Amino acid sequence: MNLEYRKLTIDDFDAVAALDEMVEGELPNPARAAYWRDNAFEFDRSMAAFDDGQLVGQSMTYSLGMSVPGGSVLPCGGVSWIGVLPTHRRRGIMTAMMRWQMDDIHERDEPLAALYTSQAPIYGRFGYGMSHFREKWEIDADNSAFESEVESGGQIKFVEYEDAKALFRPIHERAMHLFPGMVTRSDAFWTARLYDDETGLDKPPKMFYVAYDGDEGIEGFAAYSIDDNWVDALPRQVLTVKELIALSDRAYAGLWRFCLDVDLVSTVKATRPPDEPLVWLLADKRAMKREVGDSMYLRLVDVPGALSARKYDTEDSMVIEVVDEFCPWNNGRFLLDAGPEGAACSPTSEGPDVTMAARELGSLYLGGVSARSMQRAGRIEDHTGDGVARLDRMFRSTVAPWAHMYW
Repeated sequence: MNLEYRKLTIDDFDAVAALDEMVEGELPNPARAAYWRDNAFEFDRSMAAFDDGQLVGQSMTYSLGMSVPGGSVLPCGGVSWIGVLPTHRRRGIMTAMMRWQMDDIHERDEPLAALYTSQAPIYGRFGYGMSHFREKWEIDADNSAFESEVESGGQIKFVEYEDAKALFRPIHERAMHLFPGMVTRSDAFWTARLYDDETGLDKPPKMFYVAYDGDEGIEGFAAYSIDDNWVDALPRQVLTVKELIALSDRAYAGLWRFCLDVDLVSTVKATRPPDEPLVWLLADKRAMKREVGDSMYLRLVDVPGALSARKYDTEDSMVIEVVDEFCPWNNGRFLLDAGPEGAACSPTSEGPDVTMAARELGSLYLGGVSARSMQRAGRIEDHTGDGVARLDRMFRSTVAPWAHMYW
């Protein structure tokens, strides 16, 4: 084996797409690959392994911003396009690429790194922790009446694809200050999200777009597709909500009522954060089937920088000891003085209140995971007897994190 590591170039991209499809178990999609190559792939943030000229491993980082509790948006490295050929596993290739990638994120002063994983155990050793949950919904539209009538006071209107991006973008940007875990979108990501299958713009999208027009203008939007399905000459269409973002409760209720009432639809599907109010709007709670799963994995690349940048529900001061072998600059004790108005965090020699590994801190950061649960699993050590309880009170967010977009 004669391994060479270097950044990818546009001339490598056919091999990049083939490797990605192989490790993901997908069929080739040349139009989709060409779209990402020409519009979104950041070649200067890539690292790949070649064995005698053959591409055998690759990784790439998107330059993103992520919302955190309190409404700030922090620079975040969005890890993507990562994989190693089955013929070259267990040879240190993944570790070498992750090492380069983490150093690059750190040098760019991005305090956060995040990814989605097809195999959950892989990234814990690199400091990534599951930061929150997501739910897959399947709703029986025929039994989806609301408990009581909701007076929305607004109007739902259809939007053409050509107008959707410009109309929806400011709603998305405002929502980022309300929901932690959301990420910024480039034009390339907006186009991909507004298409049904990211085919590369080689055919019209099979999506519908609606906006909620309220007293103060557009307060929310939804994008959905419909799968044609007939059983014994009866309509059994399935409506899949790809996007539904609302800035107000009335827009939220109005958009969901619209999606549930679309003609010929018997089932509505969606993937949403776990604390949404729709189940409490429904008269029949059993009309919604809910499947819980893990969502985005998060890593604090700069511990004091990240902890100082968010807000906390309660005011407190505590020393957090972080064990971080992969990023030694994070290894140590940090004094966190924090509250609803902001925070300050800096290295300290004081004794710790709690000790945890980097991945557990990544899990806690957005406020969607219980410190007490992790302590019971042996993942957090409490040195004072009340450290974990105080940690939970500080870090838990009143709004659950929402990883609304895969990359």
